[in-house]
Amino acid sequence: MPASLHQQDRVVLRPNRLQGVLILLLAIGVGLMSMALLIEFPLAGLGGLGISGFGLKCAQSRLRRGATWIEIDSFGFRLCRNYRVQNFSWEEVDHFEIRSNQNAECSTIPMLWMIPTDNEEAVHIPSCFGKRLDEMLELVSHHHNRSQALMANLKRFESTLTTP
Repeated sequence: MPASLHQQDRVVLRPNRLQGVLILLLAIGVGLMSMALLIEFPLAGLGGLGISGFGLKCAQSRLRRGATWIEIDSFGFRLCRNYRVQNFSWEEVDHFEIRSNQNAECSTIPMLWMIPTDNEEAVHIPSCFGKRLDEMLELVSHHHNRSQALMANLKRFESTLTTP
């Protein structure tokens, strides 16, 4: 079987490099301010250095080639985060949804989630690919629905072959 029946349907999204550069500059600025705070306020300086380190890690995952990407085609999608690739076929996907991640009483962060068919834990799809959440939801749902329709047609065709 060829790598992709519909090569034109293959979509590869990579993180927005401008966002990565802005995160890098912000992390460097916070790091420099934190170093200046170390003498007078050591605890605040150490906390700031920790935040700066986290920002540098986020920038690195957006700026280094191959660190983070998503590839969508007619067979499923592959999600790479920090060089770790996860493969999902469309048969494993029940649906996609945007839901809020409740991290405090008043604060919610909307995120895109893939809900698997076998009641496993939902998979978070990062929102760093230069598309709004609703655009990403539409893109992955379109490919998923199209695959489901093709599978239903294939099953109907196979059933006509087995009946006399």
